[in-house]
Amino acid sequence: MKKVCVSVVGSGQLHEVNIEPGTTAGDILRGLNLSDYLLSRSPSADFFANAESVYDKIPEGQKLFASTKATVGGEIFDLLVNSFAQHFGGRPAPRAVTISSGSARITHPTPIRRLPLPYWQEAGWSKNGNVYQGNYQTRYGAYQGWIEERSPHQISFFILEPPQEVLQSSHGPCFQPRNDRWFNVHMSTSPKDVSSGIAAVERLVSECFRNAR
Repeated sequence: MKKVCVSVVGSGQLHEVNIEPGTTAGDILRGLNLSDYLLSRSPSADFFANAESVYDKIPEGQKLFASTKATVGGEIFDLLVNSFAQHFGGRPAPRAVTISSGSARITHPTPIRRLPLPYWQEAGWSKNGNVYQGNYQTRYGAYQGWIEERSPHQISFFILEPPQEVLQSSHGPCFQPRNDRWFNVHMSTSPKDVSSGIAAVERLVSECFRNAR
């Protein structure tokens, strides 16, 4: 049995769970009442398939991330999130769980611990009024950005001089020039909050670099 942590991007919740051999990503999400989310090693990493066994692929104490759907452009993530509902429930799980393949077994009541910072702040972004400034961080580099949150349902994401690997990819049209240096990241499905949007842009940039190889 291994203990892992699952961070819900955007809500600040951190769940500690025990998983048994054969446990899949879907088992973990169902056990935490997060069946409309997807699981990954980091906010910008590839998602685990729901039927994929994760026990042998992660070490003891691994921190995993549960993310909601945030579609950039018309096609990004379609193969990964076809069944992914767009919402942020942020519902606290009332108990700690021990999760085994195909089931979730309640162990004992425990309060949900919260991360001290939401993902945007944890990643080093700053906020001034309704404007956020920071860097989209990937294994391929960090790229300066800013975000304007006009309302909870109207959030615009910008990136400074996106790399050619992005602009020349099939997702290049998703990056629309705002002036000679800044580009607006077009999202066909708007994220429900700033944190999930940052994670979506980081994931997109990482995917473009991987596909350029």
